[in-house]
Amino acid sequence: MEPNYKTNENRHVKKLLQQLRDKKQVEIDLIDIWGEGFLSHKRMITGFKRSYNINKYDQLVSNPPDKDREIPNLIPVKSWSSDFGIIPDKSVKTITLMGAPITHRTAEEIRRIIQLKGNVIIYGFDENDPERKILANALKKIGFFETKNYNLDEEFSMITLQPIVVYTSKNKPSHVIHEEL
Repeated sequence: MEPNYKTNENRHVKKLLQQLRDKKQVEIDLIDIWGEGFLSHKRMITGFKRSYNINKYDQLVSNPPDKDREIPNLIPVKSWSSDFGIIPDKSVKTITLMGAPITHRTAEEIRRIIQLKGNVIIYGFDENDPERKILANALKKIGFFETKNYNLDEEFSMITLQPIVVYTSKNKPSHVIHEEL
C-alpha cells in the first residue's frame, strides 16, 4: 500500500536521491534512522511528518494506524547493518532514532553524516543501555556530548518514547533545542 502522505509531508525523496547520486551538494534538515514516518495511535506518538526515513528497502510501517503501508520518504538501505553510503558526510542537521537498534555501524554512520553544529536525538534508551553507550562513544569522537538542560521544539518533544537523550556539540547554536540558562 502507498505511503501515507496525508499525515506525512511528501519530501519528494526520489528527487533527493537523484541529487545524491549526481553528487550535488545537499543539506538535509531531518533524518529519522530506522524511521517509519509520523504515527499517532491512541496515546503513542512516534516519527516526524517532515523527516526522511532511513530504513531497510523492504521494511513496511510496523505500527498502527499505517501498519503494512510503505514508509514515507524512504531512503532505502540493504540491511540494519548497512552503511548510509548515499548520504554525504556532515550533511544532516538533525538525526533522530527511536527505540531501534544502535549497532556500532549505525553509530559510526550517524557520526559521519551529522553536521558538526547539528543535533542527535534518541528516544527510549535508558541511561545504562549498552546501545546508548555505543552512540555516545562514537559521537564523543567529534565533540558531541549529552546535553542535560534543553527544551526541545514541539515536534521533537511530543514523541511518547522516553527517556529522550540529546547530543550536541559543546559550542554551537541550535535550531532544534534551546538551552536553558
